[in-house]
Amino acid sequence: LASTGNTISANGGSGVRILSGSSNVLLANDISRNALDGVVLKNASGNQVGLANRIVGHSAGAGIRILGDGAGNNQIIGSTIGAAGSANGVGILVIATNGESIVGTRIGGAGTGEGNIISSNDGDGIRLVGSGVGGTTIKGNTIGLTTSGATAGNGGDGIAINGAASNTVGGTLPGEANVVSANQG
Repeated sequence: LASTGNTISANGGSGVRILSGSSNVLLANDISRNALDGVVLKNASGNQVGLANRIVGHSAGAGIRILGDGAGNNQIIGSTIGAAGSANGVGILVIATNGESIVGTRIGGAGTGEGNIISSNDGDGIRLVGSGVGGTTIKGNTIGLTTSGATAGNGGDGIAINGAASNTVGGTLPGEANVVSANQG
């Protein structure tokens, strides 16, 4: 996916951090090689990361990290997260600790262009952690392959769910299936 928006690169912290904000849209940005995470949504709800973002090269952190109480109903759609030679530590990390609740995250979708390409990350492609993570949908993504179908597995699992409940991976309608291949976990 080619980006035409901002170049957000080589910052000492994260590339983009949204704290307690809502209804923000990150569209067509090249977010790369920041010291921590590419995008952080903390205590932030109803935000959209996509379409056509390229989020790569955050080896010390996640391409996208969602955390903090109430960080629900965020969407990650139509983006490239990780690339050969430019890995993130984890592609997408949704994590709830200490009684936090993160409900309704949407990763990908069945519509044209809504699926993400999540590949070549050092750890898991997608990781959901904690009993407060629920209602997440993971649909229409390509995890562990490039847009051309070449092998580009993540170093961990394609999708890892640890302690989270009531999440949906894939579906029966056209476009809802994920392609998860060549991951090392």
